[in-house]
This record gives sequence, C-alpha cells and structure tokens, in this order.
Amino acid sequence: MKILLLLPLIISLISCSSSYNSKEAIERGDIVDLHGIITNTERLDKFIENIKNQEKDNVRITRYTIEGDPIFYDFTFNGTEVKYKYDNSNDQHGKRNVRSTVCKALIKNTTLEATEYRLEECVGKNAEVGNNFRFIIQKNH
Repeated sequence: MKILLLLPLIISLISCSSSYNSKEAIERGDIVDLHGIITNTERLDKFIENIKNQEKDNVRITRYTIEGDPIFYDFTFNGTEVKYKYDNSNDQHGKRNVRSTVCKALIKNTTLEATEYRLEECVGKNAEVGNNFRFIIQKNH
C-alpha cells in the first residue's frame, strides 16, 4: 500500500528530471531501479548467459536518486572480460564520479530472500569499484 501511495510522487520526481528519465531508460532496454521497483531484469540474466557463451554484449543498469537523477552502471563483455563503468556524473546532488575497471565475470546468486549480482576478479586501476559492486533484487514474500 505504501508503494502505491509513493508511486505518483516518485513518478512526478522522475518526470521533472531533465536528464535521462526512467521511461526512456526502460524503452532503451536498461535494467531500471526506480527506488526498489526494478524492470528489465531478464536483460541482466541474458547478459550473464552471453558471458558464459563467450558472446559479446553490453548492458546498463540505471538507478535513480530520490531527486530523480540517473546513476549508470555500464557493463561490456568483449568475449573474454567484463569492462565495468560507474557513472554518477548526472547526479546533481552528489560528488560526481566516473570510474571503470575490468573484471573476469558478473555472477548471479539466488537465495530465498533475494537475487544478488556481483562482479568477480576485478583487476587494475579502480579494481575496488568493481569488487564492491552489488545489485540486489529483494523477493516479495
């Protein structure tokens, strides 16, 4: 019930944002996290499948701040490794930061409570950015 009451407020905040809005992100195929309401998760699973099959692919997770600004998490698989880029340069209320690193894999772990996606074996400059990446989808009980 709380979500139904908050949804109009969230949508109005997002629609006021002059940058990349959630509707546009969903239409482009991004995995969108709009304050816990997550869409296009099947695209992330397809990306992991393509990694296992050594097929080149790319995917974006777009999370929105409470003010409606997008934060981008970009993943590109070139057939051997995953390039990860964190980009919050559109966040008008935070310290802007764009950093990237290279990792061996994007892993999915499912439990009764949630599904967690995380990067593994990140190396080189900014490796901690990849090693600290977690995307958790809580299951509704």
